[in-house]
Amino acid sequence: MGFWNFVFRGTPPGASSPPPPPVIAPPLSPKPPVAAACQVQIPASWEKTPPAHLKFLTQFLNGCVFVASGKWYWDQALGEPSATSVRRFIAAGLIVPASIASKLERHFNTKELQAFLRARNLPISGKKAAFVERLLAADPAWMEAKVADVTVYNCTPAGKHLAEQYIAAEEEKIRIAHERSL
Repeated sequence: MGFWNFVFRGTPPGASSPPPPPVIAPPLSPKPPVAAACQVQIPASWEKTPPAHLKFLTQFLNGCVFVASGKWYWDQALGEPSATSVRRFIAAGLIVPASIASKLERHFNTKELQAFLRARNLPISGKKAAFVERLLAADPAWMEAKVADVTVYNCTPAGKHLAEQYIAAEEEKIRIAHERSL
């Protein structure tokens, strides 16, 4: 790790590097303005959000199984525990807990869902979403119990808009850098 500190921070190997300054998301405003382009509510304080927080938000675009203890690399990038950022996103209305169907799709792979279907003598043809739909129709209580301890979050329309703005801006930066390098 010392070599990489030297390369990226200029700290010689063996020397202790000072911890990076904490990056903390701005406080949430009580009344968010309306984004004209898509008519979703985006908190004004999130317009100047540090890039690490926006990058973290993109993880929830298609649903993300969140395990606070397993995301230590995000803690360092965010400058705060990732669970704190998740609570901020929820408070700002940028992410919401996922539905049972979404939890099942994110937590189980196709083979596992097919095994559940076989155990209930249900058809195993189709796509993963169809498997989840059949399982929920056949035994909703059991399926809910299977994912009771799974934490999955999805972006709200406002969160999706903010994350997509960030992605578009990053893609534009890459495009401009590519053009300049030619």
